[in-house]
Amino acid sequence: MRYFLRGFGFLIGLLIAITLAAFVYLQDADRLKPELEALIRSQSGIEVSILGDLTWELWPPLNLRVRNVSARQDDTTVTGEDVYLKLDVTAMWQDVEKWQIKELRLYNVLVVTPDATTTIESLQLADFRPGEPSPVSVTGSYLSAGPDQTPLSGSMQGVVTYTPQSSGQRERLVFSDADISSEVATGVCQLDISPAANAPASLPESNDDDLIPVATLLEYDLIADCDLKTLNIGTETFHDAALKVTNIAGAHLSYLEIRDFLGGSLIGELDIDLNAAPISWTIIPELDNVDSKRLLDWTERSFDWVANFAVVGEVRFTGNTVEAAAASVKAQHDFDGGQGSLDVSMLKQQLTTFAALADRADSIQRWPAQWQYQTFKGDWQIDGRKQVFQAVLDNLAIEAEGEVDWLSDSVDMLANVTFGPPLPDSPYRVNPLLEGTPLPIRCQGPRAEIRCRMDADATQKLIANALRRDSDTGLRKKLEDKIDEKVPEEYRDAARNLLDILGRALDN
Repeated sequence: MRYFLRGFGFLIGLLIAITLAAFVYLQDADRLKPELEALIRSQSGIEVSILGDLTWELWPPLNLRVRNVSARQDDTTVTGEDVYLKLDVTAMWQDVEKWQIKELRLYNVLVVTPDATTTIESLQLADFRPGEPSPVSVTGSYLSAGPDQTPLSGSMQGVVTYTPQSSGQRERLVFSDADISSEVATGVCQLDISPAANAPASLPESNDDDLIPVATLLEYDLIADCDLKTLNIGTETFHDAALKVTNIAGAHLSYLEIRDFLGGSLIGELDIDLNAAPISWTIIPELDNVDSKRLLDWTERSFDWVANFAVVGEVRFTGNTVEAAAASVKAQHDFDGGQGSLDVSMLKQQLTTFAALADRADSIQRWPAQWQYQTFKGDWQIDGRKQVFQAVLDNLAIEAEGEVDWLSDSVDMLANVTFGPPLPDSPYRVNPLLEGTPLPIRCQGPRAEIRCRMDADATQKLIANALRRDSDTGLRKKLEDKIDEKVPEEYRDAARNLLDILGRALDN
């Protein structure tokens, strides 16, 4: 929209300049094109080149047609293949702001800036007067500068009000009831865009690594309110969404609500302080009653989890590059997995090794691969690369800590898995000797192909700590209970001393 505003105002100014010049030089237009170009340059400061035919009819009404025209001002270049203007000639003796354009048609117009290229394939405007609403129809595309960018194309029909800059007001472009259609979204929007009243005198330079165009957001104010019929993200099409954007004086706030998000709902808020150095971000996601299977399919994760879940969180980071964001990110997410089914085959495989220590591996092997759980809740905390994850799955508690390198997409986390007494009729039982004892499992590798297995070093340390006399793990307590139950009283102290010796030996 920023580039459309710049191009729209530029084109209107250029057409007015050409019309004035044409009215002054009522002679052969092609013969006087150099004089017209010089007059436009002196009156408007716009460097213009008319490469094709320029024709007009004076009366009635005034019709002007320009082919292959190009213009440049500052860092903006506009080229047009075909521009047609029909103007109420009686307005020629009025103030320019009161001119009425009966019809304006533009074809294959390019607005090029250092940041982007906006292509207006066609624009049709009727009964246009500055400061008053007029029906408009636009088809075009937008291509951001930088490598590997994909153009975004679409069309829009609605009512436009363009107010040129004057002594008492800023330039302003307002679209009312704009019916938009593109490969990203369809819906109806209200848009209001204008140059920022208090834009910094020196804007930051942009580069290809920027997450957002900070200079553009500081240079222009924008208010948008859209009711979206469809929103296409990846392989999913979402319906019944609302998008509200306010970008004023360096404070950016975006609000997205998808009322039909993978069977549930999503609310997301994005708050960016563009005046901070470096800029700061706050993202607040809230998901409710979302179908986990649809989410995993959408994100292409090969994991079997069936439930309706909810997530509430907050993400904060600073900077305007992926590297800066990854280094500074801090986040907190709380989730509730409701009741459902979870694939625990990987956990089952690793716990079989622990169960073998107590000669009960066969009981783990009989576990169903799908855990039909009643409770699955937890939280996830992020501090840069450091990750802390805690969850409760029925009688199973998981505490994981380690690092996730977002840039190299690698995971290295150590999870302690602790079983409590099983729920009634639950098949997920472990040897009583292992209840209450954290069992270490290390997960490593790329996030999409992470592998988890028993951690040998952590297991040895775990057993060493569990065998000490002052240990508060379930293993030491249960072994002492077994000693009291099975060992004659005169040998019980010796048996406990043996556990102490074994624990110290394993710890060395």
